[in-house]
Amino acid sequence: MAKWIKETFPLEMPDYYLSQERTKGLVEDWEYEGPRRIAVYIYKDSNLLAWNHNYQDLSDKKDPDFQKEQWESLEIHAGIDKYPVEVTFEKDPLLLAAFVQNTVLQEHVPLQKEYYWDGREEIHPTDKKWYNEEHQVYRWEKTRDWMYCHSWPTTPNHTIEISEVTYDPEKGEFVKPYPWRKPHITPHEFLYYYYNIIEEIERYIDIEGDDLLPNKLDLVKKYRDELRDLQNKFEPFLDRPWMIALPPDPRYNEENFKKVDTFAIMDESGFAPLVVTEENLMEMAQKASMSPPQGFSIDP
Repeated sequence: MAKWIKETFPLEMPDYYLSQERTKGLVEDWEYEGPRRIAVYIYKDSNLLAWNHNYQDLSDKKDPDFQKEQWESLEIHAGIDKYPVEVTFEKDPLLLAAFVQNTVLQEHVPLQKEYYWDGREEIHPTDKKWYNEEHQVYRWEKTRDWMYCHSWPTTPNHTIEISEVTYDPEKGEFVKPYPWRKPHITPHEFLYYYYNIIEEIERYIDIEGDDLLPNKLDLVKKYRDELRDLQNKFEPFLDRPWMIALPPDPRYNEENFKKVDTFAIMDESGFAPLVVTEENLMEMAQKASMSPPQGFSIDP
C-alpha cells in the first residue's frame, strides 16, 4: 500500500497567473496530501509526460520481488508507446501535487488574490458564498470591486503546464524548471472579440433601436458607451487579457460582469478556432470604429 503523507512545500509561482515570467520571486506554502510516490507515463517518441494517462500509487513495501512485480505491471500498463517513471515528493513535489491534487478547486484554497483596475493586487480570504454545493459559481457578490481573482497560491495544476513537462531519460529526472501554465487567450484575440461585440451592439441599435422602449434603449446605449470607454481602462492589463472584465449586456440575464477567460473565437465554419491576424483584427476594429492601442502589434 502506498505511503500516505501530509507535507508542506514552497510553491513557486510566475509574476501573475498565466505569466511566462518569474521576476518577482513569488512563493507560498502549499500543503500536499496524498501518496509519497506515484508512477506516471512518458511518451517514448517525445519524452513528454502523458498528462491524460492515469497515474498509479507506488507502494513502499520493502520486498524486492514485490517491487519488481509492481514495476513490471506498470510497464505492461504503459503500452507500446509509453514507459513508466517515478515521481516522489522528495524530488518533484509540485509535479506530484499537480497530478494527485488536480481536483482541488479555488474555493478549497483559503485565500484569493484580487486584481483591481488601478493596478493594485490584494490577498483576502476566499469568498465561499460564490459557490453552491456542486462547486459551481452561482452568484457574484463582491465586497471589494476587484476585476479578477484566483486562488492564492494558485493550485499546482494551474501553476504548471503538465502536458508540456518533459522527462530526461539519460539523467533520470524531469526537466526543470517546469513550463508555466500557458495563457488561453492572446491580446490580439481579446481585441478581436472586444471589437466584435462593439460592432454587434452598434448593429443592434441601428436595426432594433426604433422598436425599443426609451428606457431599454438608454440601457443598451449606456452599455455600448461603457464598452467603448473600456479600452483606456484595460490597456494596462492587455498583456493578461483573461483578467479583463467586460460590462454586462442588459439584453441578457448576465452576472455583474462578463468573464472572457474561457471564451473561444470560432471561424466561419463554427468548428475551428479563428486565427486572428493583423489584417482581420484591423478590419474588425474598423467595423467597430475603434483603433488598437497605440504601438500595439501582433507578434510574428
